[in-house]
Amino acid sequence: MIDITYGILNYNPSNHPLARQALHECATSLRENMHAGFASEVYIIDQASEGHAQQAVVQDYCNGFGWRSIMLDRNVGISRGINMLARVSRAEYICLVTSDV
Repeated sequence: MIDITYGILNYNPSNHPLARQALHECATSLRENMHAGFASEVYIIDQASEGHAQQAVVQDYCNGFGWRSIMLDRNVGISRGINMLARVSRAEYICLVTSDV
């Protein structure tokens, strides 16, 4: 049983290197601070970010740590992103993280 679902909501429409770095730092921080006592799953929800480097960051975490990705073809906004996470979550609790805050 999964205790908590973490979701990283990401959007980088102009393929800005600082936004890519923010996603990387956000995902690294989440990975390092997840409570080992909870069974968890992690989704990175990308809202049509531009560039292969951005997609590479997402795939590195998904392939390296067994995280999952939801790659959207457009920006659906924070509320809809949260709703998507709630639909795929297998846990009782959800924790949303945005990479740009």
